[in-house]
Amino acid sequence: MSSGQLRKHEQFGSRFLRNQRDLIVYTPPGYAVRSSRHFPVLYLHDGQNLFDGSTSFIPGQDWHVGQTADHCIHKGIVEPLIIVGMYNTKARIPEYTPPRSLNSAAAAPTAIQNF
Repeated sequence: MSSGQLRKHEQFGSRFLRNQRDLIVYTPPGYAVRSSRHFPVLYLHDGQNLFDGSTSFIPGQDWHVGQTADHCIHKGIVEPLIIVGMYNTKARIPEYTPPRSLNSAAAAPTAIQNF
């Protein structure tokens, strides 16, 4: 079974967050030979935890997203897809935490949702 490929994009800038963060992008097996095809994209937070235990918050314990995607694609459970993992920053909690009141103007999308 062939595996997807990972490519890291360091210090990718966001006009919404007004900062930079690393991204890790998984492309499915065969992507290079089918690059003109349109693929669905799954965006995930905590990108440092997704694929590599050496970069994860808990050393050695990644979430096995690449292996799971490869397995599900190979078995026909999901169609080939691109996965974009956004690394978090020291501002993780304020970025990910929803507003206090879902009935207020503060409930508008947060900057991380627009990233």
